Amino acid sequence: MRDEDVSVREVTDLDELDQVFKAFAHMNFLDRVKDDADRREYAEKLLANGHVVVEYHSERPMGMLCFYCNDLETKIVFISMFALLDELGFAKGRTMFRLAEKSAEIAREAGMEMVRIEVDDKNIIARKLYERMGFEYTEKREHSSLMIITIDKLLGCFKKRS
Repeated sequence: MRDEDVSVREVTDLDELDQVFKAFAHMNFLDRVKDDADRREYAEKLLANGHVVVEYHSERPMGMLCFYCNDLETKIVFISMFALLDELGFAKGRTMFRLAEKSAEIAREAGMEMVRIEVDDKNIIARKLYERMGFEYTEKREHSSLMIITIDKLLGCFKKRS
């Protein structure tokens, strides 16, 4: 994939987000969305209360990161959904970093200072990756853990890789 064919941008249009969700419909995180009306309702809620950043390859959605910047008291962003299509293969890492960097920039502009994510305890690859990026464990749940990092530290991680 040539760099000029790759774009990372925030999705703010309901019809565009609905199309993105269709591209990821086979993935487990959308299993609670049963039909077109449910998917559209979920997309409306997400656009009203959160942010969605998508990486496109030749205008085809390949990765998505959804997050909420609505905790103005603690200034903590919560990543609610993160998905990459398997066909990215070895490009998954680069796509993930581009999505996370763009999302962190948006969150910082919104006045946020920290990023929190919930990771499934069985997802060893994700846990190790977040640890290497500098996320720290804050809370253990039944089958998952919450991890947190400052936005500045997260953005610093991307600058080291540039």
